[in-house]
Amino acid sequence: MLSDQFIKQVQQCDTLFTDIDTVGDCQLSFSEFEAYVQKRNPDKQDQENVMKDFNKMDIDQSGYLSFHEFLRAICKKNGVYMPSELSIHDKL
Repeated sequence: MLSDQFIKQVQQCDTLFTDIDTVGDCQLSFSEFEAYVQKRNPDKQDQENVMKDFNKMDIDQSGYLSFHEFLRAICKKNGVYMPSELSIHDKL
């Protein structure tokens, strides 16, 4: 059974992911991620740090962030336990 905290995190990530995914292809490119970070923190992060963050989250090194990769990074950052395997039978 999934925790309420995890389910809430999934819902929040879904909204945020959709906002960042300006192309609407269900994946985040570096340029979409960079634009979001610059919009939120125009003075705090430089290009090199944005690229490092993106590359850390891009587990499969595809050059794009899937929702799963994005969710895993946000859960880790927020200290929310994310099961390593999710089943189609898990209700979100």
